[in-house]
Amino acid sequence: MTKKPKNNHWTYLNQGKIYQLLWRFFINFWSIAALIFLTYDFFSPQDFRNFTTSITIVYVGILGLYAGSKEFRRWQGSHSSSHAGEIYVAIWTIIIIILAVMGIVDKDRYEITHDLAAAYIAVITIFIITAESKYLHQKKPKR
Repeated sequence: MTKKPKNNHWTYLNQGKIYQLLWRFFINFWSIAALIFLTYDFFSPQDFRNFTTSITIVYVGILGLYAGSKEFRRWQGSHSSSHAGEIYVAIWTIIIIILAVMGIVDKDRYEITHDLAAAYIAVITIFIITAESKYLHQKKPKR
């Protein structure tokens, strides 16, 4: 006699948690890598220019995939809200402001790179889109 498997809901739930943890690991890793290399590139122009472009592309891609996945889970009813997005935006904004002021003070030595500006614009854009999605989801009539 074959034993009937228990409810697979717990298996699915655990896989979902592992999936979310894996995404968080990737987004945290690439966020830190992007911040480190883009900031280093600000202080040492041309050392890693091609490398930072690649990191920026990968980071923005992973950030977009992560945000899209998170919003999809929200609209499917399986996302619990946290405010990590605000933390990322605050960190990026503080770094950009500091580097911009340094660039203004010492124009001959420092310059905001295109990669740094593009990464910051992507972070802000993705944050605003997901914030609007969250707002629309909250306004959605409950069934």
